[in-house]
Amino acid sequence: MSDCHDPQDACRHRNLERIGRAVALPDRADADRQARWLQAPLPNPSAGTRKESSFMRTHKRFALATTGIAAALVLGFWLAVGHATPVTAATIFDGFRAALAQSLSMRIADVDFGNVQVSGEIVLDRAGPGPQDDTQYAEVHVLMKADNPEWNDLDAVLVITQTPTDAWQYCRGNGGSCGGVPGELLSNLFGAPPPAPSHRVTFTEYLIRGRAWNDFAQQPLDQFGVMPADLGFSQGDSAVSYTFRLEQRMVVEQLLRFLLQLSDTATADQVIAGLKQAASDVRVERTGPTTYALRTARFARIGELEFVAPVVPDVSALVRQTLHEFHYDPQTGDVPWTRTIPPAEIGATGVGIIADHVNWPTQPDALIAYLEQRAAHVEVNRTNPRQWVFRVTGFPFPTSAAGPEWLGRFVQSLRDSLTLAIDYDSAAHTVRRAEFRGIGPAGRITLDIGQVELDPARLKSDYWTTPATMISDSK
Repeated sequence: MSDCHDPQDACRHRNLERIGRAVALPDRADADRQARWLQAPLPNPSAGTRKESSFMRTHKRFALATTGIAAALVLGFWLAVGHATPVTAATIFDGFRAALAQSLSMRIADVDFGNVQVSGEIVLDRAGPGPQDDTQYAEVHVLMKADNPEWNDLDAVLVITQTPTDAWQYCRGNGGSCGGVPGELLSNLFGAPPPAPSHRVTFTEYLIRGRAWNDFAQQPLDQFGVMPADLGFSQGDSAVSYTFRLEQRMVVEQLLRFLLQLSDTATADQVIAGLKQAASDVRVERTGPTTYALRTARFARIGELEFVAPVVPDVSALVRQTLHEFHYDPQTGDVPWTRTIPPAEIGATGVGIIADHVNWPTQPDALIAYLEQRAAHVEVNRTNPRQWVFRVTGFPFPTSAAGPEWLGRFVQSLRDSLTLAIDYDSAAHTVRRAEFRGIGPAGRITLDIGQVELDPARLKSDYWTTPATMISDSK
């Protein structure tokens, strides 16, 4: 029979020492005892031994056996509770990338710029084995708010659809016309008193058959036409303007392009790699027995939209190349019509030209002298005695950097507020939802992955068109 006698209990001491270093002692153990127990040297096996009873030897064998079981239990608990293979940010990003190859729905909500509010949806139904079997649908709304409560807000919308059998694009909002609503008609419809607005603008609309989805992906807002311009209407003594400024349009277009590239299997890898690199705050939180949430924040950019304030360029040379035309009544001094045509290069800077006549003289001779002293060229057509036509080039109009300054403030706040949350199921190794939050005060973009729900009626162009819709074929 083998001799299991260990007179100095060295083996048990080593086991206890290992457990002690892995498991914290109870709080009630005093510090001196903890230090002595953890740091005490192993006994010297060569030192003298003492005789022990058979009871003691049996007890030691039992203690050694139970100590081994306890160590195994502690190790199992240690691995199961806190030290199993971790779910890392890289694991969740990989799951997100794989999930994007499935059908998905992306909803844009409550992106509010003050004068405009943006919402929409992009749906990709990957129901077949190849891209030719996909259904792709996008609907982008830009609610343009009237600066006069007597007038209605305008819901501009861009819709594009491509299915295995059809492709078209619908746009409402590239122009408009106004008309008053008779008070008695409003009273009949709604009861007295008639509600505001009392003046209405109706957007023009058109449909292009055969418009390809790839065109939309490259230039998401291209077909809004002149809608981003400052639209103005008047009726009687009441006037209204609507704006969707260049810098706001740029932000929306960059967000749309980012989502379209994120959902494209050919570009998703690059976009996700950019997300990981751009986020300086990345955390993984356990939300359930097998579920985790990846939280990323403090982004330096998202897609091609960098979160740095733009530099306002010097556009004085471009301003002096600007042509300004206006009609002038020499008898009253009124200017009923104006038009300003700057060089195309100035549009990309975001700097605006303030071409008003607030401080200009109203008398004919004084007005001409004022312009000739300041402009490079002044031409006056006096053919109509009640309507002179002025063409002025090289006038040093004042400029406004309100656009770049707004963009700077917006992207700075976006850097501080934007977060990405990805929900991950470690048991199924899947991502079912991701959400970008903090786009403006309450804006968010939600990605639901898996089966999509889309009303089949919205995939048909006659759901959107009216008798006033202009219809053409794509060139």
